[in-house]
Amino acid sequence: MTFLKNLEQNYIGRNVDLAKVHFSQNIEPSSIAKASDSILVCASDVEETIYMVTLEQNGVAVEGNVVFFCKYPTDCKEVISTCVSENVLYVSHKGFLEV
Repeated sequence: MTFLKNLEQNYIGRNVDLAKVHFSQNIEPSSIAKASDSILVCASDVEETIYMVTLEQNGVAVEGNVVFFCKYPTDCKEVISTCVSENVLYVSHKGFLEV
């Protein structure tokens, strides 16, 4: 068997969905934005954390290397959306502003 066939059998044996990105850490994204062709930005309300995920294709599946980016600001508990424009990350979240 070839390397790729062995790799595919390994994924199938573990009941891995080959149509999904496989994160290197167990995170629960509540919002995902594309930063580039190979980088995603994921916000996790559960951990109140933003992660950078570098994507890599291994010939069978897409692997996502998860790296801590930053914690949510103090008043942010639930991210609605994220967007990257000209290398700047914008985050919208539920909440209110006290004046």
